[in-house]
Amino acid sequence: MAVVVAPLDDTTDQVEAWDRYVDGQPQATIYHYSPWHRIFGESFGYRSWMLAARDQPRGDIVGILPLYLVPRPFAHRLVSVPFRDRGGVLWDSPEAFRALVIEARQIAQAVGASSVWLKSLFPYPQDHATAIGLTESRYWLRSTVTLDGMSAEGLWQTVGDKNRNMVRQAQRHGLGWEPLDTTASALAEWHRLHVTSQKRLGIPPFPRQFFVSMSEQLRRHGRFAMFGARRKGVLHTAAILLLHRDMAVYAYAASDADGQSSRGNDLLLFEVMRWLIERRISILDLGSDSPLQESLLFFKRKWLAQQAPIPHYSFGHDAPTDSSDPRYALLRKCFSSLPAPVLSVLGSAISRYFG
Repeated sequence: MAVVVAPLDDTTDQVEAWDRYVDGQPQATIYHYSPWHRIFGESFGYRSWMLAARDQPRGDIVGILPLYLVPRPFAHRLVSVPFRDRGGVLWDSPEAFRALVIEARQIAQAVGASSVWLKSLFPYPQDHATAIGLTESRYWLRSTVTLDGMSAEGLWQTVGDKNRNMVRQAQRHGLGWEPLDTTASALAEWHRLHVTSQKRLGIPPFPRQFFVSMSEQLRRHGRFAMFGARRKGVLHTAAILLLHRDMAVYAYAASDADGQSSRGNDLLLFEVMRWLIERRISILDLGSDSPLQESLLFFKRKWLAQQAPIPHYSFGHDAPTDSSDPRYALLRKCFSSLPAPVLSVLGSAISRYFG
């Protein structure tokens, strides 16, 4: 098969063709859809390419690869999706796979990127990766909960005594959960909590525009939902879910000190799982984490998560950024010591370098 690769532009017909192809791919994720190019562009100013492989002479799309240029002070890098653990190559044939990866490498050379990172939830065929010179690594641990066939009552029994006590403790503290709307005031409330949570962790927060753009671009397709736990009108714990087919990605979570001590995270996760079961969503994806984040991984396991390493593929020698690495302890301490308003402004300026 003769294959030609070229970036798509942002015209309606090309975007719709891209998203139709994503719809037909069983290994596609929500991060393959076209709106992310606008979301990351509006929020972080990332330059991006929507690479499409087409067969010749028909011109049908037979593979795609989203790419983003993440700037760094000394060495830029190309990534398939910034900040996230998925979004790499989708393809119909070995020729399409090869053509897309070769084009990614050529773009990296043209823009001076020192490395290319292709993220995936599933391993590429070894012969495909080896033939093109990709290096595989399996560092990040993905956590997933299977909800298929479970009832809300069955979930309450399955989570065990300890988790039931955590939920009851949150309720005794007066926390009540609710779906959140996506108005400007609700997103501002979410972002305040996000900044508070990132300050506690010592990590730069994302700009508010990131969540505003995400809500605007994804909610029209029913792919965006927010939930929170309140006491006396004050939001103490919140989460953003991204919905795709039979899967919900627990993409972003935040809480303040009161929400932490009152077990708001346990209450919210349990209620979100019940909400998903009622809608017959069979998989709750809790994302991927560094193996150094032992307490977070334990929290996910106790809520029924199964964990396994996922593959990433790369050219170049730029190591993945792991904010939990002890080498970043001093930097995390500096971020956590900043007043929240200062951290919010600073995070909006520098978080783009960590994608």
